[in-house]
Amino acid sequence: PNIEKIQVRVRVTSVIESNSANTGRFVDFIFTYQSATKPHIQSFSPLTYYTEGRVPLYMRVMNTAQGLSLRDNAYVDFGADTEHALVTSITYHPDGIADLIAYVPELAISINAGGKHLSQPVLVVPNVVPNKVLNIKFLEPFVYTQSPRPQITDVFPNSGSIDTQTEVELQVRDMPGTSNTMTDFVVEFGGTQATVIGFERVDERLPEAAIQDIVLRVRTPCCTPQTLVGKVSVR
Repeated sequence: PNIEKIQVRVRVTSVIESNSANTGRFVDFIFTYQSATKPHIQSFSPLTYYTEGRVPLYMRVMNTAQGLSLRDNAYVDFGADTEHALVTSITYHPDGIADLIAYVPELAISINAGGKHLSQPVLVVPNVVPNKVLNIKFLEPFVYTQSPRPQITDVFPNSGSIDTQTEVELQVRDMPGTSNTMTDFVVEFGGTQATVIGFERVDERLPEAAIQDIVLRVRTPCCTPQTLVGKVSVR
């Protein structure tokens, strides 16, 4: 009962072939036995995400107190290079099980393409016990990976008059999403800002702030005595 956790290596091996263990037809992973009485995080998902964009982090916490509520301002501390992720949802189940949701914060530092940044999250509950802060460390780190570079995959139409505004549709791949569409995107034609008039997420099933494909509709800058020289940029 005093043991907080024991980790064991688990191997799954195919026995279809007699020499499968020697041919690489197996997979290993770590399984953790934890205390039956102390609060701990049994699982969390996802285990990894990009440095940009925000997605929900689902956590299952065991041996919790029913008194835990959103008023306690529990949060997940991902480390010095991120903001704290406030717990936004708590659902209780029998036997002291609670499902919590917070949103993965963006990483404030840059990492190289193909590189990784390991963050060791800790669930912090300031007020669940009077005058005591409860810290529940995650069993394994959360892994940040480099976000894909956004790309404009289609512009229609790709030409217009210098005397009138033209409505243009831009298809953008791998852009951080948003719920404040009119203010969170800036589209510039040759350095001159256009007017964003419409926004659509290609896959509505994704979280609003996740990295995703979007469609922007804009009105080109007008009116100018000469052709605007430069590229279209979206930020």
